[in-house]
Formats: sequence, C-alpha cells, structure tokens
Amino acid sequence: MYAPVTSAYLPARIIFLSRQESGVRTDTQALRSLGVRGIRHISGGGEFLDQLEQNQAKIRTPGRETGIVEALVCDEQLADMSALVFLRALAALPSGRTLPVVVLTASPDACRDFQAAGVQCLARPYAAEDLAEALNRALSPLRGPL
Repeated sequence: MYAPVTSAYLPARIIFLSRQESGVRTDTQALRSLGVRGIRHISGGGEFLDQLEQNQAKIRTPGRETGIVEALVCDEQLADMSALVFLRALAALPSGRTLPVVVLTASPDACRDFQAAGVQCLARPYAAEDLAEALNRALSPLRGPL
C-alpha cells in the first residue's frame, strides 16, 4: 500500500494507456495515493488519438480551464503500438504537443531512451514519490520533438 504523498500540484484527471486494465492495479493505486481520482483506462494509443482528433478528448491548455485530460500515463507497450510510436503520433497533433506524458517501463535502459527524447519515464517498480516527481516534471515544460 502506498502512503499519501503531497505535491505542489498533480493533475486530477489522467488517462492511463496500457494494454490491459487488470495489469495496472499497482499503478492505479500509486496514482490514487497521490490524490488523482479521475483515472480512465484506454488500452490502445489509436483509440486515444482518434478521440483527440475528433475533439472528444479535450485537453487542459495553459490559460484555459475547460479541458478534461490533464496528463497521460502510458505503458511502454500499448495494445496497438509502442509508446514511442504513440508519442510521435501525439506530437504530430497540435493539441497533443502540450499534453504532459509519463511513460512506465520494465527496463531502466528503455527509460534512458525515452528521457533522451525529452519524455518523463519511470522504470517499475517505483515509489509513489517518484511518480509524483515525474508528473510534476512532465507538467512544467513543453515536450520537444520526438
């Protein structure tokens, strides 16, 4: 069980992209321990990208408080594509460029590759405090090109 973590700001609404919902129980518990209550699971990157293109997935943008998605937490491998392919497609969409993303992997080596591309990444297992830090770092600057 995770102990509650305090942070300057953490998003209240997160989309969790992962192959299967049952495999994200630990990650969901970590997010809830951070105070995140609005967690929605989507198994494929294509589904989220389609919603984003059709304006069904509204994103919170600086200066506007109308968005519903404040951040993405993404597994290294989704049901239909890798996280790297997903992030490239997301960066190609105007509204996707400003969306904070944290990628979760099983390998510290894979994390280094994502971090080299300017994406926040955590290798499992991780502490809830590390997830809070990664989310805060992802929320602060805009991502560069992948």
